[in-house]
Amino acid sequence: MERDNSLDFVKFAYISMMVTYHCFYSANYDHSFQLDINRYLVYVSGSFPFMAGYFVSAHYFKQPSKLICQRLFTRGAKLILIYIILNLIFIYIVNKNIDLGIITRSDNPIKNILIGDPSRVIYDILYSIGIVLTIGAALSVIHIRVSSKHQRYTLTVLASALLIILFNKSVLILSGITGIIVGLPYTRNFLNKIYNNKTTVIASYLLGLLLAIFIDNIKEEAIIYILGIIMLFFSLKHTYKYLKEYIDKSEIIRLLSRHSLFIYLFHVPLLIITTKLFLKNVPTIDPSFLFIILLLLISYSSIIVTQRIEIANKHKNVFNTVYKSIFN
Repeated sequence: MERDNSLDFVKFAYISMMVTYHCFYSANYDHSFQLDINRYLVYVSGSFPFMAGYFVSAHYFKQPSKLICQRLFTRGAKLILIYIILNLIFIYIVNKNIDLGIITRSDNPIKNILIGDPSRVIYDILYSIGIVLTIGAALSVIHIRVSSKHQRYTLTVLASALLIILFNKSVLILSGITGIIVGLPYTRNFLNKIYNNKTTVIASYLLGLLLAIFIDNIKEEAIIYILGIIMLFFSLKHTYKYLKEYIDKSEIIRLLSRHSLFIYLFHVPLLIITTKLFLKNVPTIDPSFLFIILLLLISYSSIIVTQRIEIANKHKNVFNTVYKSIFN
C-alpha cells in the first residue's frame, strides 16, 4: 500500500504533541507551571484512535478482502495484548513495590485493565486503537459483501452509530469510530474541500485552541472534544500541503512517524524514571526548567534510538524479526 506522506506528517505531529503533553504534566509536580497551550494538546489522546479509524475506512476499505479483515483483526488484537501485558507488569511487578504516581491503585486491577479505565491503567490509547481496529475488521465484512458503494457507506454509518451507543462512555473509542465515519469517501471528500484553503486551516487551529482553553475538562464534553480532534486532524493534514517541500526532506519527521508506536511505549518509562531522579536529587528544581530538560531528553533519546533501530532493521536478525512482529 502506497504511503500517504500527509498522514505520516500528522502522525509525527501527534507523537510530538503527546511527548510534550506528558513532559508538561511530569514536570508540573507542584501545579505551579501554567501553560494554556498545553490544554490544546489534550486533543492528542483521542487523535490517535481517530486517525486509526480514519485510516481503516480511507485506505483498507478501498480494496476490501478477507486478508484485509484478518490483518485489521490481528493488528487490533496484538495492540490489546501488548496493552494487557504492559499493564500487568506495571500493576503486579513495578507499581506493587514503587508508587509511580501514574496508576491509581485499586482492589480490582484486572477489571480496570479490561475496561481500559484511563485513571487506573497506562497505555490506554493502545487499548482504544486495538478496539477500533477490531471494529474496522468487523465493518470490512460489509465492504466485502456489499457491491453498491452507496449501500456500503449507509450500512457502515448505521453500524458505526450503533457502536457509538455501545461505547458511549469511552471518548477515545468514540473518537476512533468517528474516524471510521469521517474516513468514508463522502465525508472525507467533503471535509477535504472545506480545508482546501489556508484560511480554514488557520481558523481551525485557533478555534480548537479557544475551545480547549475556555472549556474545562473538554474530554468530558464528547461532541466538542471530537469536533476539536477532527479540526486538528484536517488542519495538520492540509498544513502538509503548504510545507510539503520541507517536510518531505526531513529525515527526523519520517523517522519519528514510522516509529511512533515504539516512541509511545518507550517514552513513558523513561519519563517516569527521569522525573523521579530529578525530584529526588534536585527537589527544588523549577517546573518550567524541568519541563525543558525532559522534553529535550525524550526528544533526543527518541531520535537516537529510532536511528539505531533503522540501522538494525536493515539486517535480518532476531531483533529485526521481533521488532517487526510487534510494531509493524
